[in-house]
Amino acid sequence: MIAALWLFCRSHLDLGQNWSQSLEIRKGHQLVTDGVYRFIRHPMYASIWIWCLAQGLLLENGWPGGTLYWGLPSCILFAHLAKKR
Repeated sequence: MIAALWLFCRSHLDLGQNWSQSLEIRKGHQLVTDGVYRFIRHPMYASIWIWCLAQGLLLENGWPGGTLYWGLPSCILFAHLAKKR
């Protein structure tokens, strides 16, 4: 969970003045390719996924963890198959 929080905060800091709550292009808007954006295309979304995975692994109830282990590979498989079509 700490990694997810760090990634989320770091992505906001790396965006700097380019970040806003609403989607808009401002004067002097630039594509950010430094910091975490050098390695991850959408680090804010990645941090949310990491947060969700961590919650599933940390819960004492086995149901979310089991769903995680079966659901995530299934989503990846279906996305791969859809891409082939």
